[in-house]
Amino acid sequence: MPDIRRLDLFDERQLAAFDRVYTEASREGRPYATPWPLPERRAAWSLPSIVQHYEGWLYVVGEEVQGVAEIELPLLDNTHVGDVSIYVPARFGRRGVGTALAEHVAQRLREQGRRVVQAFISGTQITEGVAESTSRSPGEVFATRLGLTNRLVNIHRVLPLPLADQRLRGLAEQAAAASAGYRLISWVDSCPAEHVEAYCLLKAALLEQVPMGDLDFEPEVWGEARLREREEELVAMGRTMYVQVAVTPDGDMVGHTEIVVPRHDPEQLYQWDTLVLPEHRGHRLGITLKVANHVAVQFDHSDRLQAHTWNAADNPAMVAVNDALGYRPVEFVGEWQGPVPA
Repeated sequence: MPDIRRLDLFDERQLAAFDRVYTEASREGRPYATPWPLPERRAAWSLPSIVQHYEGWLYVVGEEVQGVAEIELPLLDNTHVGDVSIYVPARFGRRGVGTALAEHVAQRLREQGRRVVQAFISGTQITEGVAESTSRSPGEVFATRLGLTNRLVNIHRVLPLPLADQRLRGLAEQAAAASAGYRLISWVDSCPAEHVEAYCLLKAALLEQVPMGDLDFEPEVWGEARLREREEELVAMGRTMYVQVAVTPDGDMVGHTEIVVPRHDPEQLYQWDTLVLPEHRGHRLGITLKVANHVAVQFDHSDRLQAHTWNAADNPAMVAVNDALGYRPVEFVGEWQGPVPA
């Protein structure tokens, strides 16, 4: 009989089985998939957290793991939401594995008082700027059947590395005149104490400023404890965070960008948050910040082959910045939500 078991984070066999199924399902039909390496996931799962609660589940037949699920429950904000991921390789498809895991996850969310399910689901792949299909991906079909809808369309973009020095210099020179008067401050991994308050304000502002589609989502609560926890988690995962911030002549922090360099995924970089406050847009601070960060990262990690980023499809300003750097679209990724089934 099939059995759904809680993932034991200290059981090496379970962890290895979870990782195999998760990685196989994540990569199917997705040339630019970016599954987390197991050492990263183990570190992120194992650390105590004030920010989120994590659970992993395995669908087991005999001793064979045929599907896995993850639940992440925000603890500081958005406490009505449960982030869910379900992974079933195609070779185990059409056996009810995904449905059984979805029913189990829904029960866990009800027990935790959550009323909204949220999931990031990969959709159509993009080749040379053209969508490969007009039909829905298996994940999108499954989510629709469960009552979820796509509330925000993102585009996964990839940048071939290393970038030519001449290209970086040219972009920096083009932006210099518009951004005159602003200065950049940078750090790696740990935010200097004197900048914590201002940086947390930018982090909290992100979800208020970027396109959020029809998502049922609240702004995030950021303070020093949350920031320091994230920094410690990234170090434990073997990820190095490069940060650039833009500051006015009066010393106000008005924009930031982040790149993550994973030790356990040695070909990749990840472009994370970028935000410029509305009253300071139009000065080309977005491209200025990103170029400066790419220069710093490339100096330290010239062996990296690709950078990945995800942007809302209806964020033309940030899309234009990424296009200027040379990012190209490779995949649609939706943020899906729906009510937790009764």
